[in-house]
Amino acid sequence: MAVSQNNTSAYDLSLFEERKERRTIKVIKNNNPTPSLLFGLSPATVLFTAIIVVAITSLFIYNNVVLTEIGAQINSVAAEAADLESEHVRLQASLENKLSVKNIETSAENSMGLVKMDRSQIEYINLAPNDVVEVAEQDLANGNLVEKVIAKIKEYLNK
Repeated sequence: MAVSQNNTSAYDLSLFEERKERRTIKVIKNNNPTPSLLFGLSPATVLFTAIIVVAITSLFIYNNVVLTEIGAQINSVAAEAADLESEHVRLQASLENKLSVKNIETSAENSMGLVKMDRSQIEYINLAPNDVVEVAEQDLANGNLVEKVIAKIKEYLNK
């Protein structure tokens, strides 16, 4: 604190003012510097990053190899399915050919000795065109009253 000439004490207001501090840079020499390879990174960090990049690249290559193998399997199975489909169509056509009427007739004539029917073997049956069934009526004069009523109801319902 500054003391004035009158022996009165006064405050030094400069103590309360903000000071701009000077920053000084201190250089410290390191006797054992750590070696850096890339962008100031340590060798362990660079090695770990390289291992991760190699692992991810290997996984991508393995994935492409597996996809290629699966695609080849799909193509071979699709080709086999197409072959089986064509074989199915061929067998279906062969079956229809063997079950045709002409082949069955030929087989029956050659192996079983059957012959085709000619007109002389056909016999026609003539049915009477006016076949009619008639129901005989009962004589209601002899029956009792209940039978007569039932007969009339039946006759009415049959009309």
